[in-house]
Amino acid sequence: MPDYLKKLGLLFCLLCGLPLLHAALSAPRTWAAAETPVAFWAWRTQAPASDEISQTGATRLFLRAGQFDSARGEVRRIRAVEGKLPDAIEIHLVYNATRDLLARFETIEPPALARIVAETFAADLDRAARDGACVAGLQLDLDVPTRLLPRYATVLRLLRAGLPQGVKLSITGLPTWMDSPHIGSLLDEVDFWTPQFYGWVIPDRIDKLIPISSPATVRQAVVRARELDRPFYAGLAAYGYAVLYSPEGKLLEVRGDLDPALVAGHSQFELTESRPFDNQPAAEWRTVYRALGDTVLDGLVVRRGDQLMLDAPSAATLRASARAVREEAGERLLGISVFRLPGAGDPTTLTAAEIAAALADRETTIAAELKIERPPRTDDNRLVFNATNTGTASARPGPGAMALELRIPPASLREISGLSGFTGVETLCDDARSCSLRRASLVRLKTHAWPPGARARANLIFASASPPAVSAQITVQADDGRTWQEQKEIVIR
Repeated sequence: MPDYLKKLGLLFCLLCGLPLLHAALSAPRTWAAAETPVAFWAWRTQAPASDEISQTGATRLFLRAGQFDSARGEVRRIRAVEGKLPDAIEIHLVYNATRDLLARFETIEPPALARIVAETFAADLDRAARDGACVAGLQLDLDVPTRLLPRYATVLRLLRAGLPQGVKLSITGLPTWMDSPHIGSLLDEVDFWTPQFYGWVIPDRIDKLIPISSPATVRQAVVRARELDRPFYAGLAAYGYAVLYSPEGKLLEVRGDLDPALVAGHSQFELTESRPFDNQPAAEWRTVYRALGDTVLDGLVVRRGDQLMLDAPSAATLRASARAVREEAGERLLGISVFRLPGAGDPTTLTAAEIAAALADRETTIAAELKIERPPRTDDNRLVFNATNTGTASARPGPGAMALELRIPPASLREISGLSGFTGVETLCDDARSCSLRRASLVRLKTHAWPPGARARANLIFASASPPAVSAQITVQADDGRTWQEQKEIVIR
């Protein structure tokens, strides 16, 4: 081969390899899960206890301390957080805004707003000192329109001048802000920011399949945040919500605290849809119910024909989103901040165990405990069945989330009662066909929701003495696509 052809070939290879070399050199390093700091937003009316926080592994807590409202030309703080502030973690007090204040943001003078925020924060600092809490920063959570970012920057500049020395000032941010030419000037006024990679749009019609968050959109948004070259926490979602639509599919109301199990077990709701948003194992789950009649559900007024859509989070989604953050965020990443800190009585948020597994890049565990007891001081023809989710994995919402099958002597059962946690029951004969209770040899108990710690209970009353042993099989459809089964022969003692 002539020398000039060899040189041309070598030049061609070099030119082809340069883009690959540039990509390899410019790609951000991947953070290890163990080295990525974790923070939480606590979004409650009552301050969380220190022991609630310790089990999460969090290094910072962004604690909502109240809202700013604008009424009759006056800005004031409302809905201040109650209770003793936790003393075992660095706290940043967060203040958000009512719709009225955001609607009037363009007319409120920046010096007046900055002064009220600074005075409120000063009073809260005194309260924190009395509680023995360590408050290191102030965060504003104002979803101002993108066109008003210069005005917001002015508020922040004035606010910083009124803060004590050493207090960190930060803001949350909307993904849409990253397209603004003013985003750089805004971020120059704060120590860091927390772009919220979730909740961009609440679907205004039921036929719009828009999840709260998805790993693909998180990855794209993190790349954009990295390119701004400012310190940031990555805000990820660990919550779900319920959205009520009219029979025609128009948005009526949004609820962030409605228990999915309460909906699944309600006689006035018919399940019409159950599917993942993105048709991927790491996807939030969408279930839709139709109201069969007028009812009130935990304060939510529902009319016949209304449709209730539930968006359920999953540990798999959070895990994939956290991985996208660690791979794309680069050196400016300060950590991951999760919305929101789980607590007792919060069924729409992932549990602390699920969140911990997801952020550690571990698969959640599937496990269940089954107990069968003969109650004392009763006839020996009654058995009580108790099932408990002892794992860290939630089941996929909908029919068959968890199913418990109990094989009994044919034609021995008289009654099934005391259902708690179970949302359905089937009786079957030996040929696996449905049959009457009195002829059944198999009882199948189902629940539509099975989060960690969930319990379900049922009483089986037999026509004569209960059997000496029961063959049981429990099946769980995990929210990441896994199917888990366990069979056991339980001797009744």
